[in-house]
Order: sequence, then structure tokens, then C-alpha cells
Amino acid sequence: MMQLEQRPAHEANYSVGRAGRAPDRIVVHIAAGTLEGTAAWFANPAARVSAHFTVGADGRVYQHVSETDTAWHAGDLEANRRSIGIEHEGFHGPNEAWWSPTEAQLQASAELAAAICRRWSIIPDQFGIVPHSAVNPRKPLCPGPGFPLDSYRALVASFLQPERAPTRYVPVRLFDPMTNEQIGLGTFVAGTDKVYVKSLGPLMAAGREGSPRGG
Repeated sequence: MMQLEQRPAHEANYSVGRAGRAPDRIVVHIAAGTLEGTAAWFANPAARVSAHFTVGADGRVYQHVSETDTAWHAGDLEANRRSIGIEHEGFHGPNEAWWSPTEAQLQASAELAAAICRRWSIIPDQFGIVPHSAVNPRKPLCPGPGFPLDSYRALVASFLQPERAPTRYVPVRLFDPMTNEQIGLGTFVAGTDKVYVKSLGPLMAAGREGSPRGG
């Protein structure tokens, strides 16, 4: 379960409101820093930068800016007004040792992104969830090739699926419609048109014409 904590950015680092826009995409970033360091930087008025959320390697999530306000994360005002920015704790290593999110981080981020998609009717496809590098060519390695965008989008989509009710199996008896005699036992799968036959009497085994065969 995602753990969300409020760690507000300084008011000098974001814009109140969205100038009439509504977010239609999520922009994914690498923070190039720790969870605590990123929160401290966004709270510093000298930063002149912010994001809506940062996801830690341990799965904790900090919210810095309200989703109804414009965080300064994409490097372009119009892009900022129409997006929600999610930073991820992490660093790229030397010699192309690209950062990849931890399993806990990926799960928490996808759960967060799914909630955002639900609130703002965002589709988690290649247009609804984009890397920072797609918005700002000056950031070609944000979040970098180690971030599994396709599987991340699929994971977000899976969180958006309605919860399936547990399958119910109902025991049933099978009857001959001509004689009304019980000829077997089965299991009905609730919510489907399936009956799995468990046992049949001599009548069914003989394949008498006009007798039901279950299934």
C-alpha cells in the first residue's frame, strides 16, 4: 500500500492554479537525488523548481505540490500546466550504469499514477504517461533507459481495472428433462454459463437421445 506524506514545496517554486488547463499527462522523472534531499530542495526558495510527487526507493511517496497547481518540473510553462510530475529517488551511475527503480518504488509509483489517471481521466498510454526526455530534449536521460516505461504503463493500467469479485462455485444437480430424474452432479461457475460435470449416472453414460450432457 502506497504511503503518502505531505512535504510542501516553497511557494516560490510553483504556480498556484493551472491557468484554466487540466492535466492530461503524467511526466516521469529521475530525481538525481534522495527522497529527503529532493524534498528539501523543493522547499528551498532558491530552487525555482518542483514536482508534484517524489517516490522513494522504499515505496514512500511525498507530495510537494497540489495536483490543481502547476509544479515547475518539465522545463516548459505550457507543459507544466498540462501535466503532473512524478520524481523518483535515484542516480545514474558511471559508464552508462543506468538507474532502474526498485520493485517497491515501481509499485508505489504505478499505484500513484493510477490514482492520478482516475482523478483526471488520463489514459496510461504513450501519450498519457511520458518521460521527461520526451517533453524536454535538454534532459535526454530523464528518467533514462533503465526506467521500464512500457511495463510501467501496463502496471498503471492494471491498477485501473475494476476489482473482480471472487469466483463463486455453486454445486448443482443434473436432471433428465424428460423424466425429471437426477442423472449427475456438477459445479456452476457464478457469472458464467459454465457447469462442470462431476459425475453422471448410467443414463448419461449411455448417451440416451434427448438427454442433456451438461457443460
